[in-house]
Amino acid sequence: MAVRLFRASLGSRCILAQSTGSLRAALLLSLLAGCTQNDSLMGPGQKQPAEGAGTFGNLPSDLDAVRAAAVSHLADGIVSGYAPDAPTYSGGPGSFNRAGGKITITRSAVGTYKVRFAGLSALLGTKSTVQVTAGEAVDSYCKPVNQKLINDIVNIKCFDASSGSPADAVYLAYVTKNYNNLAFAFANLPTSTNYAPPGSASFNPAGAIRVFRSATGTYSVKFKGFGSKLTTSAGDVQINAVGSGAQHCKVGSWGLGTDVTINVYCFARTGAPKDVSFNVLFVTPKPHLAYAWADQPTASSYTPSTFYSSNPAGTISITRQSTGLYDVTFSNFDTQIIGNTAYAEVTAYGGSNVQCKVAGGMTQSDVSVYCFTPSGPVDSYFTVMFLS
Repeated sequence: MAVRLFRASLGSRCILAQSTGSLRAALLLSLLAGCTQNDSLMGPGQKQPAEGAGTFGNLPSDLDAVRAAAVSHLADGIVSGYAPDAPTYSGGPGSFNRAGGKITITRSAVGTYKVRFAGLSALLGTKSTVQVTAGEAVDSYCKPVNQKLINDIVNIKCFDASSGSPADAVYLAYVTKNYNNLAFAFANLPTSTNYAPPGSASFNPAGAIRVFRSATGTYSVKFKGFGSKLTTSAGDVQINAVGSGAQHCKVGSWGLGTDVTINVYCFARTGAPKDVSFNVLFVTPKPHLAYAWADQPTASSYTPSTFYSSNPAGTISITRQSTGLYDVTFSNFDTQIIGNTAYAEVTAYGGSNVQCKVAGGMTQSDVSVYCFTPSGPVDSYFTVMFLS
């Protein structure tokens, strides 16, 4: 089956997007091409601008039909911010709003964006969470300013890794609410040592949630009882720092048992440990969801551990293209994608000052990943999630 593409220039950037046709998935972003990490790590489960409709692709335009077609989506809101210099435009290829309303992106300053999912707050209710990833193989990163969807809005800030200054960047953003296959938390008290996170942006279908701080920038989040939901897979973790500053957070590890405990490290841009508010998302296997833990950063090609990975449609392989640049292939995942709508999220793994992100080149079954420090690309462990 041939992939038909069109190319649009946006200043110095080029965006590749898949034309609608027989393929079901959108090629959201393909942009510019391209840590060494010496951590001795245990496995994560070891103890320790065109105007358009808000929906995209071949989903029907009638509101009731849109909602009916959207039932199987895991995401409630997805947006691709593909035109970082544009003052205002509709969300790009693969964008989705479960409420059926328009998606509008507004740039108010360099690296500062507001994404509005019209009507989505009323549909989701009071409890939701947000994840954001930058989308180019360059040394920039993005994060949510607000921990959840507020009045239909997700605010996003993007930064240059070398300077910490705001920077215009391509990004992807994802909104979801409380579903039984996932848990999430907003750690909103960066200097508190033991507390329950706010319920409006936190959820555990199995019990309580506690956040612990053991040192500057070092945290663990415990989802009580959630381990009972894990049988064939250890699940997947994604983490975002939350706020308007240039800090970032990553996965340290996660422990499995009756409870699920996720360890988190947060840093200032320069690499010093930093107390930071953050969102953590934990997902378990489900149709329309694939994920992997990439634990061989210098291997040329390998199959990741099946216990720490999941693809409802086939196998998974990871190929290292160059330093810090990887291709993750979820075979046959195009059969899982609904209405040309897909989202990928990447989080670096380990204790050093490394970040990982979607690098562009996301197709119906592949996600490109780029890992870097303020000094440039580095090989790294990471977790990657791909969903529709």
